[in-house]
Amino acid sequence: MANSTDLSIFSVTVGAEGASAASKPWLLMMHGWGKNHLDLRPMAELLSTTYRVLLVDLPGFGRSALPKEVWGTRDYAERLYAHLDQQGIGRCDVLGHSFGGRVAIRMAALCPDRVGRLFLVASSGIPRPRSFAQLAKMRVLGLVRSILKFCDKCSGTHLFANWFVPRFASRDYLQAGALRPIFVKTVNEDASEDARKIKAPTLLLWGQEDMETPVALGQRLHQLINGSEMLVFPGRGHEPFENAGHHLLTTYITRFLEAHAA
Repeated sequence: MANSTDLSIFSVTVGAEGASAASKPWLLMMHGWGKNHLDLRPMAELLSTTYRVLLVDLPGFGRSALPKEVWGTRDYAERLYAHLDQQGIGRCDVLGHSFGGRVAIRMAALCPDRVGRLFLVASSGIPRPRSFAQLAKMRVLGLVRSILKFCDKCSGTHLFANWFVPRFASRDYLQAGALRPIFVKTVNEDASEDARKIKAPTLLLWGQEDMETPVALGQRLHQLINGSEMLVFPGRGHEPFENAGHHLLTTYITRFLEAHAA
């Protein structure tokens, strides 16, 4: 089962020490694809004055174990909830960046009573808006992919792997390694219905220059999540928390927390 405790998850806590720690809410922070908990550690340190923070390496990344099966986001969400149970954490706020945001959306829809507030940072999860020309190109590439795979199957060639993939596959796909089947499965999921189910107060944080999850994608999520708020930061890209961005995002997250006190 995906939520089996047999699969090891590595996590660290920040801000959970001291006499006043028990009065602070918990915040689960989840990194993006190909990253690990260290990506969000500087922001966790800043948020630790307000939160007890649980930073995780998502399964397959960092020091967490690789799933033995091809997981979807529901599997990730279930395993994360099991890990929270193991840590004695019930209801908490959730922050997810990119792929972590995709998992966060699934978590908020799956168990709405366990997510207090939701922070989506350059989140993936829904198809990006595309022009007619882009859609036409995708259809042509899909046809070429199918033809090459058929040729490889019939003749024993490797045209798809040796010619198509190096030219047209994304960087994340090329670097996914053993996680490639999970990457393909999760990237083809559409979390639109899950987004509509979200009840938690939600803040979307986006970089204006984000080319991986464009602002238009964030605006669509903003429309789908009832009552959500969205902030777009000029001059920042897919990781708007980089460098001084850690302080920038922490400021707005703290303000949102104060405005939506539990």
